[in-house]
Amino acid sequence: MYKGYQDLDHLPEHLLTYVVVKMLFLSGMVLLLWLYFNSWEQPFSYPYLFAID
Repeated sequence: MYKGYQDLDHLPEHLLTYVVVKMLFLSGMVLLLWLYFNSWEQPFSYPYLFAID
């Protein structure tokens, strides 16, 4: 019973680390996509994207 309580005690730390890593990864992906679309602004401009639809 004490072992189970100990495992639960360590869970929030791992969960917090997982959430932080996932948030950093997602924000990094968004930043890379934003830089990609900005660097290719001429062929992938917003009016062109809307004109496809």
